[in-house]
Amino acid sequence: DYDATKKMLSTGARYVGLLGSKRKVEEFLTRLEKDGLDESRLAGKLFAPVGLDLGADHPQEIALSILAEILMVMKGGTGSPLGKTKHN
Repeated sequence: DYDATKKMLSTGARYVGLLGSKRKVEEFLTRLEKDGLDESRLAGKLFAPVGLDLGADHPQEIALSILAEILMVMKGGTGSPLGKTKHN
């Protein structure tokens, strides 16, 4: 996982997602920093843990949260509830 994540971060990919626990994410971030990838290079590109907080419990729900996050990045969305956004 680490090698693939590191390689993807060196590409032009706008979204690199890491599925895993908060502990695993922290370990990856520490290793990436030691390997010379600074936080500014990761900001807005590395999404970890992957997915939006939907309160998902089941695999299908987790998949939906990941797809929703990818769509948000692709379309430039905020991830905020629509009922809380300003309408023109």
